[in-house]
Amino acid sequence: MLSCKEDTKISDDKLEGGWLVLYPDDKQLNSDERRSYATVQDSVVGLLGLKVLRFDEGGMFYQADSLYKKDGEGEWKLLPEAVVHIANAGKGLNVFYGKDAVINKDTLKMTEKIDAGEQQVSIVWNLKKITDKKYSSLFTDEGNNWRKKANAVEDKTALTKRVLAMLHYYSLYYELVSNESAFFVSQRVHLPFKYYQHGVGMEPFNKESSFARYFYNEVQALEAYGIISTGMDQFSKYGKYPSGKNYVIEYSLFMSKMKETIEIETAIKL
Repeated sequence: MLSCKEDTKISDDKLEGGWLVLYPDDKQLNSDERRSYATVQDSVVGLLGLKVLRFDEGGMFYQADSLYKKDGEGEWKLLPEAVVHIANAGKGLNVFYGKDAVINKDTLKMTEKIDAGEQQVSIVWNLKKITDKKYSSLFTDEGNNWRKKANAVEDKTALTKRVLAMLHYYSLYYELVSNESAFFVSQRVHLPFKYYQHGVGMEPFNKESSFARYFYNEVQALEAYGIISTGMDQFSKYGKYPSGKNYVIEYSLFMSKMKETIEIETAIKL
């Protein structure tokens, strides 16, 4: 049981760092509000659920679910009365006000008022601060360099390294999610895979996909897709699809094994 005595007042230094958005809590809603919220719940979770965020010292804000920008995705500010304001930070966070913000241990809770049908309802976002150094590359500039859209044609080595970096990133991401969440959001992962409870397959190539947009042009995206597709064909040479405590950790182990397979077969390492 949590009580107000356990909550810590929010401050800039407590916000700074890397966070994983866990889920929006609706327990405080009455029955009428909950019915309205149910009509938008999936889209709300899809918009922000399980996103990786970074609050930088000095007010720069970054969400790792889009093309990487060196100067940050937006800005944040802690306003009076424990209001966290985030602006110009991409989908779901271009105009965000998180009210009544408190930190309990390593969990940030803040209330957002959203439109739900014909009324507004207040949901409480829960975010987990990630301090384990194992996952630090999820939040660093170096760990997200692969997100920079190529501004010129890349050779086979550069393309392969970009694919390897993506697989490494999402292996860590899925491991983190498996530890912190009971669900996952597939659109957070910009790789051409389709997911099953105990398996992964290839999606057909789509030049409009989130995967393709990281490459210089359609030809380069198709070549990168081919690197992954070939890796899938070669995967069984190095073992079976991994078995884990849940299907999300299996995705993590699969991404890691795919990275190793491609490194061995191409003799190119990340």
